[in-house]
Amino acid sequence: MSHFPNPEEYSLKQSLSHLEQLPSYTKAFILKKAKGVYLYDIDENKYTDFDLNKGTIFTEHSPKRLTKFIKNVLSSGLSTCGFYHKFTFKAQKYWKKITDFNHIGFHASFIEMILAVINTLDINKAKICIGYTTQNLYLQLLPLSNIISLKKINPSQEITGIDLLLIEEFNDDLEITKINNSTVPIIKIHSRFLFRAQGIKKEISFESEYLHFITSSPFGGKSIGILASNVPIDYAPASFDDGILYLEGAKLWSSLSLSSIIKFEHPQFDCYQGFAKSHIDLDTHFFLKRGIYLQENILYFSPHHTKHDFRRLKQALNEYFTLMSNDILDQK
Repeated sequence: MSHFPNPEEYSLKQSLSHLEQLPSYTKAFILKKAKGVYLYDIDENKYTDFDLNKGTIFTEHSPKRLTKFIKNVLSSGLSTCGFYHKFTFKAQKYWKKITDFNHIGFHASFIEMILAVINTLDINKAKICIGYTTQNLYLQLLPLSNIISLKKINPSQEITGIDLLLIEEFNDDLEITKINNSTVPIIKIHSRFLFRAQGIKKEISFESEYLHFITSSPFGGKSIGILASNVPIDYAPASFDDGILYLEGAKLWSSLSLSSIIKFEHPQFDCYQGFAKSHIDLDTHFFLKRGIYLQENILYFSPHHTKHDFRRLKQALNEYFTLMSNDILDQK
């Protein structure tokens, strides 16, 4: 039976034996299952997930509500067969209500979406230049570096020398991204912060002059992408299993209540509605020993996190910052 570990009993014996064979793998353990807001590894350790796939999981891993829809997909068939089917047909109706755009396209990945937009723009260059505003976007664009050039952009300044601009709602310092006048197409990427920012909802609304790409992992960690636009952009018919995610993702997001997103408070953090940023980097391994999974210096919260989850988080954070102030973290 998996349980929250403590530093004295924490072990990754099986995980490490596998990870030694995967030297480029960056995760700290081998995942056995994800359920609710908890992760379970093959060494019987349980962790409260405060990373939530970099914030793209808005509620929980593998919710029960999806079970009957998976059965529906299996009964319909898993291959695309080149048709636009009932799931994407219904999903488009839902997403049009959420975004109020004329065209809703579905993409199985971020890269697929970028290529579809490039093809639609029909830019007559051997290598187009894409501007980006955050490190997260840069890392997602890197696989295309052989056919595009990349340029870091400050959107509040004059924008020149690019063919397409990608922005997130917040920049790397978690400040709201402000856009200066621009003559190039802009794609606003909603992934980690959409519906998490009560009080600044207007700032991240779906402005009609942009293309909007909504990325998330609402069910079981599988990423989906929805492109909202006032101009048509080609996309391939989605498979049945992707189609059901587009549909159920829309139902989930349309039912979210901003008031249910948790506000976290801690003196060492800049705290927002649904997420918080530490003033210093956090050591992932330190928190794993205490049954908490997080990465770098940002925490993402779900309405499914309990008071007990937050008590354990604050206890671990207080211990961490105390050790940091005494410069003895390496011993723990």
